Amino acid sequence: MDDKIRFQGVVEEIKAKDGSVLAARKFPLPPGLQLKKVTGIFPWRRVGRFAPPSPEGWRKAQGQLTFGGDVINSGSPAISMSVTVQSTELSHRVDGDTWLFPLRYGPAKSFRSVKQGQRGTSPSMIIVPTLRAEATDIGARVPSVGILKDKVVAIFGMGAIGAPVAIELARNGCSHLTVIDHDIVEPGNSIRWPLGATAWGMRKTTAVKHHVESEYPCVEVEAIHHTVGIATAADGNAGDHSVLPPIFGKADIVIDATASSGIPRLLADHCKSAGKPMISLFGTLSLKGGVVAAYQPKSGCPTCREFAYAKGLIEKAPGSGEVSALNQPAGCAELTFTGASFDLHELSLEAVRLTVQILSQPADFKESLVHTLTLHDGIKRVPPSWRVDGLPPMKECGCNP
Repeated sequence: MDDKIRFQGVVEEIKAKDGSVLAARKFPLPPGLQLKKVTGIFPWRRVGRFAPPSPEGWRKAQGQLTFGGDVINSGSPAISMSVTVQSTELSHRVDGDTWLFPLRYGPAKSFRSVKQGQRGTSPSMIIVPTLRAEATDIGARVPSVGILKDKVVAIFGMGAIGAPVAIELARNGCSHLTVIDHDIVEPGNSIRWPLGATAWGMRKTTAVKHHVESEYPCVEVEAIHHTVGIATAADGNAGDHSVLPPIFGKADIVIDATASSGIPRLLADHCKSAGKPMISLFGTLSLKGGVVAAYQPKSGCPTCREFAYAKGLIEKAPGSGEVSALNQPAGCAELTFTGASFDLHELSLEAVRLTVQILSQPADFKESLVHTLTLHDGIKRVPPSWRVDGLPPMKECGCNP
């Protein structure tokens, strides 16, 4: 707007003269805006054409505007608004309504009538930019991800590869995310994690939930603080047997971003039982490469992938097994890899692409796939490149008898 006032608002309802509701807001407000919401009633009118004058001519044009509704003086400055609706071309050969929102603002006394013989001040006026915010307006720019709108995606692991996956899916309109992790955000994590100092000390699942629901209010995030692999207690609560089944029951696809050796096998078993596809991603310890594997429930599994490596059917990612690049920072309980977020994002984004592909064309996903990332050729760093291998069931595994 300008450097004097910042205004945010939404049209809640449009009413006719008889009070009947012609239209109402359907999309959720961002939490910050919802908490500060103040409601006002302003008059509106429809015109055939109202050409906005130059900035210098607005004061002369005020007579063409319909002010006279509520003056909201609960904050500073006090404000009042006029609303004019006219027809315009929304897109190629598609007409619709456009809205003009002149806003008057100033001290509360500037809106009061001035008695004869006294000097008064008049409120200032600006034009509030009109922005379209329905889910259809946002999604129209990238129709290829429309498949995510009604899907539930469960993501295990909210680390440096899992949290970016969750945020990218939210950005692209996934309506429901279930995020599972047991860790908290430490200051040292920030160099690889998508959120910074505002998340320090928070549970990773909570931090992702707050960020996503604040920035993408049409997305619902279920945050589950859980350590995968914990046995169910005697009372039947808190363990995998009570926590995991509802997650797999609701999910359309499961993403394993735990970068663990054992958890993908556990999650893949649950996915096979539930008939759900699973994507698993990890970087090698030296981050010279990585893997994004898509497991079809009736095809190869994580154990099959290990047999395929052992038999030479699939080449491992560069840097597999290397531990020379590991480091143990002060205050960290174990060695950690030293790769950067800008390389890890290659893995996260490929997982999102695969998610959209599988959900968009489920009939084409007939065999498990292993996408292998190369970032280093053994001598020097190279631009990212991908190799794709099919992964049929291995008879040595027996996962599909």
